[in-house]
Amino acid sequence: MTAPLDVVLGDITTWRADAIVTAASHSFTSRDGLNGRIIERGGPALFDLLAEREGGEAGEVYLTPGFGLPARQVLHAVGPVWSGGEEGEADVLEAVLRRSFSIMRVIGARTVGCAALGAGGHRVPPDVAAGVCVRVAREELARSPDIERFHFVLGDEDVAASYRARLAAVGAPQPA
Repeated sequence: MTAPLDVVLGDITTWRADAIVTAASHSFTSRDGLNGRIIERGGPALFDLLAEREGGEAGEVYLTPGFGLPARQVLHAVGPVWSGGEEGEADVLEAVLRRSFSIMRVIGARTVGCAALGAGGHRVPPDVAAGVCVRVAREELARSPDIERFHFVLGDEDVAASYRARLAAVGAPQPA
């Protein structure tokens, strides 16, 4: 059975799960936005591990322990920077989420929280991000029987509304 999809208005840095997928900056140690909050909450050990990386390219996913975060593992997903939609941004967003699911299967994640990849500082319009992320999540959850719960944990009501609308439009299974 495919895991239900859910949208939760909340703070991904406080989400307790086997894994969280978070939007990462091209510089993994950037203190801006969600990336900065993840580093602050994860603590010095997370910062030091991320500092070993020289930076990430759009589409790359880097796995770390959660350290001070409630999540056991963190997938730092570098999404595209929106340039009007003509530079393949939706394809990069799809690829980074698919890579994240591949990693989730390898690490045996059963519960997952996922941020609004690209819809923050990378400026992907929420309706575009929601369309890509909901479609990919549905497809990948069908291939990921070990994932029992998948939540989009979103910190902005307008973004959450876009995700809820997309889930309703496709009739995605909701949690019981």
